[in-house]
Amino acid sequence: TIWVGVWQCSTRLLRYATAGHPGAIVVNKDRSSSVLGGRSWPIGFSSDEIYGTDSLTVDPGDRMYLFSDGIFEVMNAHGEIWGRHRLQKTIEKVANQPMELGLASIIDQSRTWNAQGRFDDDVAILGVEFQD
Repeated sequence: TIWVGVWQCSTRLLRYATAGHPGAIVVNKDRSSSVLGGRSWPIGFSSDEIYGTDSLTVDPGDRMYLFSDGIFEVMNAHGEIWGRHRLQKTIEKVANQPMELGLASIIDQSRTWNAQGRFDDDVAILGVEFQD
């Protein structure tokens, strides 16, 4: 799977495409968030798949979070998945923290939800803060 983006700083335009990867989450200065990317097949899965691009104008102070599915596909003791919605809400809550602390908090929240206390799948998360 892949999520790829190109940011043109002079126009503040972010162009992006996804192929089977979880959509990035963008948090605005007002701490509202949106998910970038729709559903598509991973690269090579279907020879008929056509991949398009989308775009978004980002402002200084906006943040974008990219992650692997291992961060949100963890289950608690009751068999409930932490899920994208809880991940998105956690990202909104930590978006005002310094990036390094916010990312650590997201990982800690996922690990706390996880009944096993460890990750069985790969876990990756990247935070980007857009500047002037």
